[in-house]
Amino acid sequence: MHKIKELAIKWKLNNKNNENVIHENIAFDKATSIGILFYEDINIDFSILENFVKKIKLEKNFVKVLVYTSEIKNIETDLEITIFNKKDISIMGEILNQEVNNFIEFNFDYLFCTYNVPFPAFDMILKKSQAKCRVGIHNVANADNFELMIEKSTNNDLETSLNQLLYYVKVMKN
Repeated sequence: MHKIKELAIKWKLNNKNNENVIHENIAFDKATSIGILFYEDINIDFSILENFVKKIKLEKNFVKVLVYTSEIKNIETDLEITIFNKKDISIMGEILNQEVNNFIEFNFDYLFCTYNVPFPAFDMILKKSQAKCRVGIHNVANADNFELMIEKSTNNDLETSLNQLLYYVKVMKN
């Protein structure tokens, strides 16, 4: 992402009063809607996301996936996904893609973030999200963006971390 866009997003996060959204924990067995944020990267096997979504869809039929790509491209998958990239963010850090804005405004029961390092676009989405419970992989810099975080797996394996996230939301009681 362009440095000016990153700075604009960071400035907005630090200086703008974000809507006061009440986030809460909800028992996973009572959840009806799941959102997933995924950063598509050449170093990450996209089948990890596909397998994660399939596991969730065994129990939940409403799953929306938002994928950020560092390059402008289509992703071949059977999943129903919304793709966005740097062109969908204005120079002032505003989201230009209405589908992304709809994702942010949707009242998910759970929003899973699969990226474990600070990324300004995801930080902004998480801050603005109407999701009841935001879960992700621990990172000190974005700890206030989540109601539940886990430590990344010892071998830094995304698939293991996602399986752990799913396990903990399932055993968490409201």
